[in-house]
Parts: sequence; C-alpha cells; structure tokens
Amino acid sequence: MLDSTDKLRKKEPCRICGSKTIEFKQNIVQMYDSGRDKMTVYCYCTRCGHKGPEYTDRFRDMDEARDKAYLFWNRDAEGKLV
Repeated sequence: MLDSTDKLRKKEPCRICGSKTIEFKQNIVQMYDSGRDKMTVYCYCTRCGHKGPEYTDRFRDMDEARDKAYLFWNRDAEGKLV
C-alpha cells in the first residue's frame, strides 16, 4: 500500500521531451540552529534540461524538501502550474 510520501516520490515524465530521468536539486539559502534550513528546491530533466518550478521554504529534512520539489514538478508536468 502506498502512503502519501510514496505517491509524491513518483515523478511524472518531462512535459517537454517525455524523459523519465528527472533529478532533484537543492540550494541552501540560509542555515538555522533549529535544523530547519531554508532551501530552494526544484527538479530538472537530465535529457533536455527543462527545469521545473522552484520552491523556497524552511525544511526539516531532505526528504521533506525532495517531496515538495517532486510535487511541484508533477503539477508542472500535468499543466497545473503556469
């Protein structure tokens, strides 16, 4: 049975070229003592270079950041983001 995290980890193919080789990237914007670092996260296609939408927030761990990047990638792939 899939939980909500497993569903988020499934990435839609690239909406430009159809490739399924999608990578996650993050850039730390600011580090905090609380451990919730502020990062900008996004996904990109390794085949054509299409970059999905960026999202900046404070995340508790890398899994949370990756899930948010995949969520925005999937919405972009489905045409739900402008």
